Amino acid sequence: MKKIHYKLKRLHLFVKELREMKPVTDKKTFWKFIWAIIVTTPQNIQRGNVNAAFDKMIGEKCVFKVCGKSVILDGKWLGYAMGSYIRPDYFLPPHFVLKPGMTVVDLGATAGDFAILAALVCDRVIAVEAKADSVEEMKKNAELNQCSDKIIAIHGIVGPKSGFSTDTEKGGEGEIFRKHLENNPPMPPHISLNDLLSRYNIDKVDFLKMDIEGSEFDLFSRDTEWLPKVDKIAAEVHSKFGDLNLLAEQLRKHGFEVSLVVDKGKTTVYGIGKELLYARRV
Repeated sequence: MKKIHYKLKRLHLFVKELREMKPVTDKKTFWKFIWAIIVTTPQNIQRGNVNAAFDKMIGEKCVFKVCGKSVILDGKWLGYAMGSYIRPDYFLPPHFVLKPGMTVVDLGATAGDFAILAALVCDRVIAVEAKADSVEEMKKNAELNQCSDKIIAIHGIVGPKSGFSTDTEKGGEGEIFRKHLENNPPMPPHISLNDLLSRYNIDKVDFLKMDIEGSEFDLFSRDTEWLPKVDKIAAEVHSKFGDLNLLAEQLRKHGFEVSLVVDKGKTTVYGIGKELLYARRV
């Protein structure tokens, strides 16, 4: 009975998200996805998710209308785009917006769904991604959206230690990510955020977006000379690898107002909810 209730709740949330998707996509993208859901209905019912529909969108041109800009991505990145454009994970608090003139740093950029939007709106984006193939995809997506001149795409891991969790024995996403990197060479070089900002002569980071699979706890615990340069931080965090309240307290000591959105354990379209941290300098 609980399993049925769980699936029904996810279905309800997915329908809600589809309604929210319509205003931020063009008609072709929206109806292509609806059709993908319809034709994969048997798989969706069997698996209890719509991953088959997302797979069906691979190779399709998807157009998103966000912040007054049009972003074009291959359908293989639709799931990521929904997190950046439709929910959206990184813009929940009222002051967390992208504006012209901003310098943005994206740690854990994947194929650039967030970085490309930032480049279309802002002046400069430094995007770091650990997976080499995703960095190449990001460069292609930047060319597709005619914003290559505003994005510096870097293959690497930012953090004092790793970038895919500080304690791999705890498993989870960080451990899966580590194994992916080991099985898909080349391994990314380790990059100090202090060195990165110095290399590109960045004196101020207006918006720092982060999803680095658990190493955020290391990043904020030491070698933080770069932190006074940052105005806003929006991060997906991973409490499996550290204490969120302690992390928030560390940021408050550096002059940030911090809020946490912790949906862990709650039902969402994608299963278990995310944990998000927002920090704004006051």
